[in-house]
Amino acid sequence: MWVRRIVYLFCLLSCAVFFVAYREWMSWILLVCAAFLPWLGLLLCLPAMLLLKTELQVPEKVLVGEKVVLTLVQKCPLPTPALSWQYRIYEHYTAVHYKVNTPLIAEHCGQYTVELRRAYCYDYLALFRMPLLGKHPRSFVVWPKSVPVTDLPDLKKYLASGWKPKQYGFSENHDLRTYRSGDDLRQIHWKLTAKTGRYILREPLEPLRGRLALTMVLNGAGDALDKKLGQLLYLSRFFLEQELPHELHCLTGEGMECFCITDESQLNQTVLRLLTAPIASDRAVPQVDAAWQYHIGGESNEA
Repeated sequence: MWVRRIVYLFCLLSCAVFFVAYREWMSWILLVCAAFLPWLGLLLCLPAMLLLKTELQVPEKVLVGEKVVLTLVQKCPLPTPALSWQYRIYEHYTAVHYKVNTPLIAEHCGQYTVELRRAYCYDYLALFRMPLLGKHPRSFVVWPKSVPVTDLPDLKKYLASGWKPKQYGFSENHDLRTYRSGDDLRQIHWKLTAKTGRYILREPLEPLRGRLALTMVLNGAGDALDKKLGQLLYLSRFFLEQELPHELHCLTGEGMECFCITDESQLNQTVLRLLTAPIASDRAVPQVDAAWQYHIGGESNEA
């Protein structure tokens, strides 16, 4: 904008010198046109500048390492005036503001808020400007990538402590008992029924499991925290594939939080909560009374 103003002042000064040197009607008209041209341009562009609406669009979720596409949508019934703006990012984990240029790469997990700074719209000659309206901030989360865990303790000796009747469905393991009113007729063992003369039911069984718990402290910076969240994603999906409900006990900046994870939807809600929670200042490992427990660490100075 300043370059255009300097060019305009140079043109205006040239017209004034021409008028002084050549005092004729043509030089006078040229000087008047040069003096009123910016105001005429502003008058013509002012309706478009007032009617212009902008909306900042960001993706709701991106994977760590991917490009974040930031888009400024412009809506105006008249020819759109020129715009200029800067993006400013607020990282919730570290509480740090910094300026960015597109394309933006999501380097670490967490929640980020994008807002416009130094946003202006200009008249058609780019000599005047006014602050841009509609600079509402938008937030997005950077999702972790699954990080494999290879040092898992054996699950079998902790989880197969007994058997209990399975309420619905079938199972490879079953028990035999006499028929009771209300039992599913499809579970009747007809060969044994014919031999014994009594209705014998094949009752499906499922393992009697103890509590399966994961613990974690939401702290660290950069790659260390990314690794923790990636290991949590890997372990929870590993347990869900084996139909093993489990708990996560995580220490955040708001205290100890417990999550019960039984399906993919609850896992996504848990990870989303951790991505938006404040960092814990305490590094004490959560203690849980469970049949099987695994602590997700990541920092060398973590207890």
